[in-house]
Amino acid sequence: MIMNSLLPSIAGMKRLQASNGIVYKTVGRGRPLLLVHGSSGSWLHWCRNIEALAQSNRVIAVDLPGYGESLSVSANLSFGEYVNMVVAAVLEASADSAEIDVAAFSFGGLIGAAVAAKLGNRARRTVLLAPSGFPKPEHRPLGRRPRSAFPLTEEGLRAYLRHNLLAMMLHDPASVDDEALEVQRWNLQHSRFDNQGFSHSNGLPTILGRIQCPVLIAYGDKDPTPYPSIEARLEACRRAKPNLESREIPGGGHWVQFEQPSETNKVISEFLCG
Repeated sequence: MIMNSLLPSIAGMKRLQASNGIVYKTVGRGRPLLLVHGSSGSWLHWCRNIEALAQSNRVIAVDLPGYGESLSVSANLSFGEYVNMVVAAVLEASADSAEIDVAAFSFGGLIGAAVAAKLGNRARRTVLLAPSGFPKPEHRPLGRRPRSAFPLTEEGLRAYLRHNLLAMMLHDPASVDDEALEVQRWNLQHSRFDNQGFSHSNGLPTILGRIQCPVLIAYGDKDPTPYPSIEARLEACRRAKPNLESREIPGGGHWVQFEQPSETNKVISEFLCG
């Protein structure tokens, strides 16, 4: 369990574990809202959103297989097998509800979309924040640096975390506060699955075409990861699902729900309310 007192906590949140070893946090009442984190992450990617979203939903924030407190899985696990594990845990966690909403981020956006497709008409609405699942961008320099490029000290570790958060995840240097650093530190320490084969599979558009419910894709307008552009990625998605909705959130980088939590919570809540 998470013991670091520097990490954020959510009042009333319970830690539960599905029978297949997937750990999830739950809080709130109402229709289930599945939250799916991004690469090298955990439920903590949603730490600034859960309390607001739990005002009108029963939040189910999973740690994906190979991340956070969930079980480790084989590196050779297929995409379908991986998704089926998540679906099984979600069905177990929401067994008393006829409908489920989904909100998912980055690598989790690809997984969340696949879960929504598998759920069929049980999936009511799906929000994808900066989802992966596109071809590998060969000409997208992000400027990330390895741990070995920084001194092997506590300050060196913080400098490494800060540099890479600003290179890919967050736009405003002021966003890289102590909370961001502690969440990133803990997440990296508990990441044990390499998802790059999934993330760069170009599978998202195909999956979107199989989702029965309304879908919203949102990006922070300062997100450096979409290649060649946010609009190009949205265009590829609209070819598969012409009626999908889209939003850009001002001032947000890739980890938009952390950097711009109030606006992101508003976008999600308004879409879920229809």
